[in-house]
Amino acid sequence: MYLLRLSRPALPASRLRRWDRAQPCAQVLLWGLLAALWTGSPSQAQPSPGLDPAHALTQYVLDVWTVDEGLPQNSVTAVRRTADGFLWVGTQEGLARFDGVEFLGYEGLPSSFVSALHEDRDGTLWVGTYGGLVALDPARAQLGGSAFTAPVEGLPGSRVSVLASDARDALWIGTFDGGLGRMTEDGTEAFSLTEGVPEDAVMDIAVGADGSVWIAMQTEGLVRYTRSSNDSGGTFTTLTGADGLPDAPLTGLALAPDGTLWITTERGLARYDGSRFTTFGSADGLPMPDLRTVAADARGSVWLGGTDGGLARFYQGDFSALSAGGDLPDGKVGALHLDGEGQPMGRD
Repeated sequence: MYLLRLSRPALPASRLRRWDRAQPCAQVLLWGLLAALWTGSPSQAQPSPGLDPAHALTQYVLDVWTVDEGLPQNSVTAVRRTADGFLWVGTQEGLARFDGVEFLGYEGLPSSFVSALHEDRDGTLWVGTYGGLVALDPARAQLGGSAFTAPVEGLPGSRVSVLASDARDALWIGTFDGGLGRMTEDGTEAFSLTEGVPEDAVMDIAVGADGSVWIAMQTEGLVRYTRSSNDSGGTFTTLTGADGLPDAPLTGLALAPDGTLWITTERGLARYDGSRFTTFGSADGLPMPDLRTVAADARGSVWLGGTDGGLARFYQGDFSALSAGGDLPDGKVGALHLDGEGQPMGRD
């Protein structure tokens, strides 16, 4: 269990020891319970330039943080870097902010299990937990301790799984136990089977440049929300195995800068180009079939994390990996977050 940063080797040694808030660099952070890769956001509006694919993964520098360095708990469950340069780390036992030197803990969450973190266009940090959704009160953010608003009412479920903002600043809320919700200035609405959302377990959300919202359901397919041309609403469409989607539980989504949608499943990787699915498995060089998360950067690399195979990169048709026991202290990589070089994050 740990928080780990993978930094490009070109950095001066003085910048490999601590987090530089003022001048961020392209880097990868991995965290556990299922470890997490941190290089940016799957549905980020302005994608990360990413780590140079000319370097082998083993050439990057690894830094590790645990409870010994001030983490609230080693089972890290969410990571987000905000526009002011702070790194926010959610764990199974609370939330902390890292300034490059020390961790500052926060209290007052509806549940200590932090499952999702998201910064919206206005700079509000939203914190999803296993007890609901709250926002960080900026007036109290610098003090630590209890610094959150009252929980959002009207959520479809209490166990938040993922948060994402669309181009109209609506906040999409996925839950493990109640399906999909959307929060706007008019309030919060829930979507269920009646509206076209086929199940309660939402695993990931990605927002496209065209305004479409992709939702990975655990077992009932890939859902796309498309806004109507007259702006009066939208429709949900579900893609399943009949459309070429792999017949396996979905776990993650990432939209690449060219619009390609990458999908992780418990049995491999899939790519959707808008008309057809292409799948990748062990026969194609994928080092671990049971994938949990994916992120795509602007250099063309697709980053993958799985339950027992470490961290993998797919670039120009080839897979490479950092494995547990040798390159990494743990082989479980459970989330990916892409960080642009100095560019504020707009959404998760």
